[in-house]
Amino acid sequence: MQGGAEVPFLRPIELSSDIAHRNDVVAHALNEIPGFDYVILLQPTSPLRTSRHIDEAFEYFLDSGSESCASVTQSHSPPEWMYYKNSDNRLDPILQSAKPEIRQKVRPTYTLNGAIYISKVESFLQSKFEDSFVNESTVAYMMDQECSFDIDSPLDFQICDFLINQGAND
Repeated sequence: MQGGAEVPFLRPIELSSDIAHRNDVVAHALNEIPGFDYVILLQPTSPLRTSRHIDEAFEYFLDSGSESCASVTQSHSPPEWMYYKNSDNRLDPILQSAKPEIRQKVRPTYTLNGAIYISKVESFLQSKFEDSFVNESTVAYMMDQECSFDIDSPLDFQICDFLINQGAND
């Protein structure tokens, strides 16, 4: 490699694009380097995640007896407040049966924050779910919103840069 790092294998071109699914990338890695009991995916777009979060999530996962764990944070807006915008610019509620309520009356919802995904390797590779990390047996590891920024845009990058410079993940 250019930087001098040792790399045990290279990802195929079809798994190196922006549209490659993380599960396919992880499955490829697990097949290239077998012999592990657990897999932890730490996406680089979550720079505020700390080693403490990783340790806590893994311990929580082991204690839970579950097949998988994903980090989440409380959502800013409940799904009752969310809409699709139709081609004629009209709003169409995501939840057809829900009526918007005041914040104090809605049940809290949680969003995957992309920071930590954990699974038993055997369960991951044998999963029949579309998402091997997140399915009906996945337990949620809670992270606060301050550490849950995921860089998906230039603004996200600026926010994370500001927070890191302020010591957010110390």
